[in-house]
Amino acid sequence: TLAEAVAALGHAARRAVETLLEAAMSAEAEAVRVRAAAVLLTTLPGFAQHASIEDRLARVEAAIADRGQ
Repeated sequence: TLAEAVAALGHAARRAVETLLEAAMSAEAEAVRVRAAAVLLTTLPGFAQHASIEDRLARVEAAIADRGQ
């Protein structure tokens, strides 16, 4: 289902962020740490927008469910 696909993508995104954070914090090469940090910073707006859309969608789904009862 769509909900399962979104959940799977969310899980994959969390794992990717954890990997980048680990690389940013533990890499020996400064260039690797800087690149990982830069990638994280450039993706933050997209994550924030996704979270906002997810929250709004959950509220719409709840409202629809309430109307159906």
